[in-house]
Amino acid sequence: MSYTLLIAQFRKAAGMTQEELANKTGIKLSTYRSWEQGIASKIPLESVCRIAEVLDCTPNDLCGWYIDHPEDRPGGPGESSLTHDEAVLLNDYRECTPARQIKAAEAVRDQRDLSKEPAADSQSHEEGAA
Repeated sequence: MSYTLLIAQFRKAAGMTQEELANKTGIKLSTYRSWEQGIASKIPLESVCRIAEVLDCTPNDLCGWYIDHPEDRPGGPGESSLTHDEAVLLNDYRECTPARQIKAAEAVRDQRDLSKEPAADSQSHEEGAA
C-alpha cells in the first residue's frame, strides 16, 4: 500500500478534510492534494513529520512501516496503539448515524463473544462438513 493512501486514511480517521490538514501543517492545499492523490510521490521528510504530528501518529505509521513490522510499534503512554485497520474502522463508525453506531457496536460485541468460543466454532465447522 502506498503511503500516500495511508496519509488519506489517517486523515479521514482523524475526521479532517484535506484543507484542515493542510492549514494545520502549513502545507499548501494544492501540494498536499497532489501527495494524497499520488500525483507527486516524493514528500519531504519534514512534511511527513508535520502531518504525523497533526494526525497524532508517527511517520512510520504514515509510511506503512508498522503494517509490515507490527512488532516495532511503540506501545508506551501517549503513543497511538491503533492499527491502521482499527483506525479505518473507527473512522467508518464515526461516519455512521447514531442509530447505526448502536447497531455496529452490537455487531462487534456479538463477534467478540463468538470469538471467545473456539470450541463452538470448530464444532459448527465439523457439523457443516458432515
